[in-house]
Amino acid sequence: RMDVKSLHDLLQSRGMTWIHFVGDSHARLLYNRTVVALGGQAHQLQHHEDGLVVIESPHHVALTFHWSPLATDIVQYQIPGNDSRPDLVVLSLMGWDVLHLQDEKAFEGNLTRGMRSLRSQRTVCMSNPSVVTDHMTNETKQIRMTDEAMRHYGEILHSVAQMFGSPYIDFRAFTLNVSHRSLDGVHFDSGVYDEAVQLLFNGIRALVPRAAYNEKSVIALPNTTTNATQPLKLPPVSTHPALALGVIACVVAMVLLHDPFLFANVFTWLVGGADFTTYEDGFA
Repeated sequence: RMDVKSLHDLLQSRGMTWIHFVGDSHARLLYNRTVVALGGQAHQLQHHEDGLVVIESPHHVALTFHWSPLATDIVQYQIPGNDSRPDLVVLSLMGWDVLHLQDEKAFEGNLTRGMRSLRSQRTVCMSNPSVVTDHMTNETKQIRMTDEAMRHYGEILHSVAQMFGSPYIDFRAFTLNVSHRSLDGVHFDSGVYDEAVQLLFNGIRALVPRAAYNEKSVIALPNTTTNATQPLKLPPVSTHPALALGVIACVVAMVLLHDPFLFANVFTWLVGGADFTTYEDGFA
């Protein structure tokens, strides 16, 4: 477990002065407990309210929260700030999609498009915790928000996170053995979210320092709007001494034997080709 100073030192080592939480009530609770873990005062937000807290000691760090419980909400979402952008986005959402929409393909598609809009950011994804059906008082939740459904949506979130090279935190698996600490079948007591903060910072530890991070660190998605493929670029011959010697040998043999087809065939073999040029083909 990391104390306040260790948490701040980790953020400083990763060049993080602004962490932005996006998602549902679990993201809001995680935001609130992160504020406390970093030495700030508990920030109780009203339902569906965004949040902002700035902590100055021992290091300056801003923590913000944006209420965005559905995957479709983040597709068109613009992170606040003109010249500056968050150093880290913490994304946690899926419960509302399970409860209200029940469309796995739409969830995956919207989540992918939303993550693409955050592709210049470092992002950590966290699943919702496990559910305790017996503790739920809402019948619709009991029917729709089953552990199997939450597990499956967590797998989708994990898959999309991997696509973008983002750390994924399986909060559901972490809470499976603490069902007695569930408050309403969906949410847990603050102590469980304190542990989630530690999991979050372990995920942050896996991220490269800001100085080493750039656009090349993000896994690019295939271009689905065109079927064009990138041309194959062979490495310079000079970078492969054996290939260079082979080419020279072919040139010498061609000059001595006056046989251009020998050069073509041997060179094709050297670069991995399978089709040989014959005399008949050459004069066809």
